[in-house]
Amino acid sequence: MRSLGSRHRRPPRKLIALIVPFIGSFLFLFLLGSCGGNGPINGVATWTPRPSATATCPSNIQLSTPDGYRTTSRMIVILYDPWSIGDQSLEMENGDKITDIPLFVSRIIPDLMGSSDLVSVFQLGYDSFNDARVLRLNSYITPPELYAVPSPFATLTPLPPTTTPEIGYGGVATKKAIQVHNTAKPATETANNAIYNCQKDLWNNIIAATATAWEQIDSNEVNRIGTAVAGDIKNAEVSRGRTDELYNGGLYWGLSFATQDLETYCGNYADCILIIIDDLHTWGKHNPDNLYINLNYVSKVYVIMPDCRDINQPDCAQLQTYWDSEFPGLGVNLDERVYLNGERVEINLIQAIGR
Repeated sequence: MRSLGSRHRRPPRKLIALIVPFIGSFLFLFLLGSCGGNGPINGVATWTPRPSATATCPSNIQLSTPDGYRTTSRMIVILYDPWSIGDQSLEMENGDKITDIPLFVSRIIPDLMGSSDLVSVFQLGYDSFNDARVLRLNSYITPPELYAVPSPFATLTPLPPTTTPEIGYGGVATKKAIQVHNTAKPATETANNAIYNCQKDLWNNIIAATATAWEQIDSNEVNRIGTAVAGDIKNAEVSRGRTDELYNGGLYWGLSFATQDLETYCGNYADCILIIIDDLHTWGKHNPDNLYINLNYVSKVYVIMPDCRDINQPDCAQLQTYWDSEFPGLGVNLDERVYLNGERVEINLIQAIGR
């Protein structure tokens, strides 16, 4: 019998059993690293394009969250003295010069009111709410649904530069991840730009159609408001001037009536504005009748002094000084109080309040 040399002996079976799985695992990891994987690889994530590249507009494309056309509704309270014009005039936006205060009020209301607004008007010279009331008018039209302007997608950020990968699993995986990212980036940006262009086209079409319809609706509403206001003011009995103010109620009474409406309705609106058209003369100082007046609801007060040729002339400035001492105690923030005369008065109101 011939004996076998040590060179020809078979390796022990247990050793083979240990080596084979190790080699298989190494090959598996090497292949996985070469493919890049789908999750974090040695601290670097592979990247899947979003959305998928396409040159067509999706059938269900949507724009941003709708924004209303001046979504904030307002309450505007107007107090006017029909006898406070003097020899001056009130200038309208179209250049007309008006010396009739009730007519001026009827002209400015349609120009100032917007959708969902409320206007409340009182005539000075009365000590009764019902007698002083001229009108309360709502605009019930609902503004159209408009959309925010679409914005371009953000430019994708490439992965930062890396050093030459070292031989081995981590280096190969990092290199592969960067290749995948940089290959997919241009395609995704192309897709994003295509969708952005679709959004712009859709937005422009919606705005064009909405603007056409809204222009007609708005024009009809302005005409309706103008007709209603003109009729109510024309039918209001004009107070007898100074005698009525002396005995039956001046500006303090008007502010008291405004308070009643503000406390009742102001909470339903985003903004409340007070417009006073008066020479500001008062025959009883410091609220002599102890009327309840609370103007904390008002965000802005516009005082139009029609008989002041120059709003800063001494006699007008003296009256402003008196009322600036009174207003804070009535709830008016002096930083939100503006004095105007008849010069460009409608333009000034439109610029300050808006339509």
